[in-house]
Amino acid sequence: MPDAALATLPGPSTHDNPIPDSAESPDPVHPAIAAALQHPRATIKLSVPTLDPQHTTGKQQDEARGAQTSAQTSDGAQQAHHPRPTTVDRYYQAWAQYIRDNGKEPKDTDLSRSLAEHGMTGRGGKAIHPSTLRRYLPGFRIYAAWNEHLHQHGAEPTAQQLSRHLADTGTTGKPYTPEKIAETVADYPRRRTVIRGIGETPTAPEPE
Repeated sequence: MPDAALATLPGPSTHDNPIPDSAESPDPVHPAIAAALQHPRATIKLSVPTLDPQHTTGKQQDEARGAQTSAQTSDGAQQAHHPRPTTVDRYYQAWAQYIRDNGKEPKDTDLSRSLAEHGMTGRGGKAIHPSTLRRYLPGFRIYAAWNEHLHQHGAEPTAQQLSRHLADTGTTGKPYTPEKIAETVADYPRRRTVIRGIGETPTAPEPE
């Protein structure tokens, strides 16, 4: 993996609601997670004409200024449509990348090390503590199953469908009941939009 500059991550946002992990994290990866989230990053570039003011009419200059204003407005709309990733979105990126690279889920210690290798650290430049990451692992498994169902069937699964699917693949415990799943799925469309916009490869946040 390429080296990346060290960056200190901000605290989780209001979007990030971890589920307490009352069960041990399973090492084997279930089919929904194994298929995890292969979506190319979409990039839209706008072409704006550049005119030489010495050889253009006033009408042409007005049209050029209008095109520039339209491009700026469109760029702002694109940024609004693709919200900035949260800290936990970046944790998820690293989690999913580890599965693609190793064919199994990372333990909390593995994820901490992988994040540090991608330049994502905690306060003081130290590796993020595994216990901080452990609480997010159930949500990552649920999101991966949710996203895979949406990708395959073209519709969002219900909390009951997700709970049943996870149980069928051996992922059980209190975090995976329909009631607990229902508390988190509302944020999944936002995360899917973010991941599709920034790509699957984990990266450290850009400096403010």
